[in-house]
Amino acid sequence: MYAQKIRKYCAYQDRSIAEVRSKLKGLILTDVDIENIVTQLIDEDYLNDRRFAENFVKSKLTNKGWGIHKIRFHLKQKGISEDIIHSVLNDIDDEEWNIELQKNINKWERSNELTQATFPKLVRFLLSKGNKLPEIMKKISFSMIFLVILFLSGCKTPHNISYLQQNTYYTTTINHQPHIIEIDTIIYDKKSKIKEYASTVYLIGSNEFTKPQRFQVNYYHRKPKAKIDGKSISFSNTYTVYEFPKITEFPNRFLDTLFKTQVIRNVAFAQVEGFWDFNFASEDEIGKALLGGIVSTFRKKNLNLKMDIYMPLNAGKYERPLLMLIHGGAFYIGDKSEQAIAEVCRYFASLGYTTASINYRMGFQPTKASIERTGYMAVQDAHAAMRFLIANAGKYRVNPEYLFVGGTSAGGITALYLAFMQNKDRPESSFKSLINNDLGNIEAVGKNNDITFQIKSVANLWGAVNNLNLLKNNNVSVLSYHGVKDPIVPYDYDYPMQKTVKKGAPLLFSKMYGSKPIHKELNKLGYREKLVSINIEAHTLWETDKKLNDTFYRISNDMKLFFYHDLVPNPMIIEQDIEFKQQYFISNPDIVDNVTWQCEGGFIINKNNKETDKVFVIWRIDRTNRKLIASGTYKNGATFKTEISR
Repeated sequence: MYAQKIRKYCAYQDRSIAEVRSKLKGLILTDVDIENIVTQLIDEDYLNDRRFAENFVKSKLTNKGWGIHKIRFHLKQKGISEDIIHSVLNDIDDEEWNIELQKNINKWERSNELTQATFPKLVRFLLSKGNKLPEIMKKISFSMIFLVILFLSGCKTPHNISYLQQNTYYTTTINHQPHIIEIDTIIYDKKSKIKEYASTVYLIGSNEFTKPQRFQVNYYHRKPKAKIDGKSISFSNTYTVYEFPKITEFPNRFLDTLFKTQVIRNVAFAQVEGFWDFNFASEDEIGKALLGGIVSTFRKKNLNLKMDIYMPLNAGKYERPLLMLIHGGAFYIGDKSEQAIAEVCRYFASLGYTTASINYRMGFQPTKASIERTGYMAVQDAHAAMRFLIANAGKYRVNPEYLFVGGTSAGGITALYLAFMQNKDRPESSFKSLINNDLGNIEAVGKNNDITFQIKSVANLWGAVNNLNLLKNNNVSVLSYHGVKDPIVPYDYDYPMQKTVKKGAPLLFSKMYGSKPIHKELNKLGYREKLVSINIEAHTLWETDKKLNDTFYRISNDMKLFFYHDLVPNPMIIEQDIEFKQQYFISNPDIVDNVTWQCEGGFIINKNNKETDKVFVIWRIDRTNRKLIASGTYKNGATFKTEISR
């Protein structure tokens, strides 16, 4: 008896299984009887939850205009499983949802005027229908968001046209749709009141392009009359000045000389035991210095290693990239204050870097092991200097994410080892032996031994390495300058110092890989690198007769450009949304500090939007030169300016 009643109940209207169970529970039946009846109805095809869900979705979507959220909620109330709900809703094409959403918008607009005040009501109405907020905003952003955002900016003149001016752009609503107008003609009466004006008007709608129309309004009658292209229309008589956004031209930090500089001299960074840490002899006098310094290499003393720090003045809020330079001199002569090194430090500080020139332990006895140990100690000292600067990053405004190092000759060798050498690459001579103590690991000198760092780029100026395999340790960019016939540090693979010690070179030195094989190995590894080979028989390339030459300025400029690539590895570009064609955005917004926009041949319609990484643009079809420009700064202080044409 009950089964027949339920059959009629199901035949009258499609029911879910949960609904039938609920209906049967209202009758005097056991749970077993209920399940038997439900099973029988399923077998007879009176009950089918998927069919029920499909019919329910179709009915509520097309007849009631319900959105996906509301339909999902009611299907759950009907006891439909999540798997069926998910499957049925996925079968509905996105276009079907959009069509019904647009119908709801049109229905609302037939009985309501779209204004700033009514915009929230429309959103609430669409949400109550169960639509997704992102889909709502996509549909209405170019009309409603325009009103909410743009109309809040500028000077409003509701029902007061005395402020209207010729050759000025305003926003207003015409036929309940947002427009931008450019007033070109105003007619006044004898009392200087506006009686009529003519303008070009542009619809701000859902299309990517907008075409000009002729818009005329006269106030000769009590009720203003308006026409577009000769046809009478209704309008709001409320105007807001539209100001075209303009980009800010930011100073080109790290590429242009922008700042005066200051020097903090003789900043101590480590206490060590060694022979000496500076020697003012020139590289031309290296042979004489080697002979004269032999006596000084039999007794070590306590040394207080120092650096000179160069900083830009009034450089703003940004932390700065660090460039640390290491002078040359065969690990025997030289000083942090030598002219070329100091000039590079000042130059990069004027670009916006914090720069440092360091001293390090020098001097060795005329044995291969002693020379090798001195080179390793220079690496330890450079490592200590870098850790000191990172530990005092706040004081010297250093950004530890952007560390650069460079050096000439022995300083170039040290810079390469600082970037690539690991403790597993320590030379055998650095360990304890019968006559020598253990020099310890690379980070054994100085304080802050737990600080680690990664070098971004190296300026290898006529330097070399004794093992190409260590280049595999870190992916570091390398810019190399080297004389092809360098008589001190080999350009290719050979013994160093052949001009100075001649046939004694194999007894004192191991063969080294100069800039040419370094370049080949880095290229094979896929690292970013550049080798500039100069076909001269000279060691120091940037000085002639102890004066800076043209090559000095070429090297400084190349270093600037080479390092900048690591400051801005992925330059900012403007991209257009594939589906939402009116939306443009900048790539990699996470690394951007701020951005400004400018549009030529179109209108930016969200200029006060807090989400400045993207803009909405309507292009004027009557303009051939259409361009969107973005200008801003990265979080590291570098600047960008980019554009896209339509």
